[in-house]
This record gives sequence, C-alpha cells and structure tokens, in this order.
Amino acid sequence: MVTMLDYIKETPSRVLDIIDNSYEYTKDLVNFYIENKYDGLYFVASGSSYNGSLCAKAFMQHIFGQDIKLSTPFTFLNHDMEFVKNQMVICVSQSGCSTNTIDVLKTLKDKDQKTICLVGRDDCDAKQYTDLLVNWKVGEEQIGFVTKGVTTLAAFEMVFVVELSKALGIINENKYNR
Repeated sequence: MVTMLDYIKETPSRVLDIIDNSYEYTKDLVNFYIENKYDGLYFVASGSSYNGSLCAKAFMQHIFGQDIKLSTPFTFLNHDMEFVKNQMVICVSQSGCSTNTIDVLKTLKDKDQKTICLVGRDDCDAKQYTDLLVNWKVGEEQIGFVTKGVTTLAAFEMVFVVELSKALGIINENKYNR
C-alpha cells in the first residue's frame, strides 16, 4: 500500500528530474509567453497549489526582476482580474479539477483571453478550458495532493522563470548556470 511517506521519499528524484529537464518541460510556457508578448506573470492557485506557488514566488521575482502576482481564484475573479494588463495568467491545479480554478479559466475564456493551466496530470477537467495545459511532472499522487505536489510545483515554477528569463535576456548564461 502506498502512503504519503512514499510520496515524500519520491520528491527529491522528481525535483531533480524537473531541474534536469527544465528546458524541455517549460518550453511550451516560455514560447507562449514570448509569442503573446506578455510583460508579467500572474499565478492563480488555491490550497496546496497556492502554497507551492508561494514557496517559489520570492525566487521567481528575484530572477525575473519584477513583481510576480499570486492570488486565489476568489480574489482574482472578484478583485484583481480587472487590473490585469498584459500579464500571463497561469492557473494552477494539481488535480486539474478544482472548480474554483475552472471558474477562472471559464471567465477568462468568456472575456476572450488566453488560458493557461499548470496541472499534475494530463487527464483532467481543466483541459477543455485551456489554450495551453502544462503538466508539471509531479507524477502520480493519489493520497492527498499535498506531498510531492507542493515541492515539485515550486521547483517547476522556479525553473520556468529561469528558462523564461534566459530566453528574454533578463539573465545571462552565467547566472542561468548558477
């Protein structure tokens, strides 16, 4: 029987895989950002996905050189969405089935905005509401989405911003390698 402890023990190898394959795993996100000429990042997440994004936020801001927004779906829909100007809004849901995240995706679609969702699995409800669905390579996690998910999401978001910053010329090869 698989337990949460098993998932915790798998986390370091998943994180190393994400780091070792950062270019390949994040290239669709990087290309989408560049193709759509965005000039900022805004993450929308709840629960453990919010916690994983919060863990990555300071590092991402440091590398990217600007404020990166993070809010819950409720806050985004009811307070912040009207102020988002040319930022890449990335919804995050490990299960890809969070109803509050899907509400954000539906609302963005209704407003003819591009929709992006980071998920922990490819077979999910969010798929039908996104222009770009990206699996952050957490691997299977059936006992609560709170172990590998938080840490692997933070690692994925950090390497995404490193790859994006390199592609945009924000960081040079030395800083990228470091």
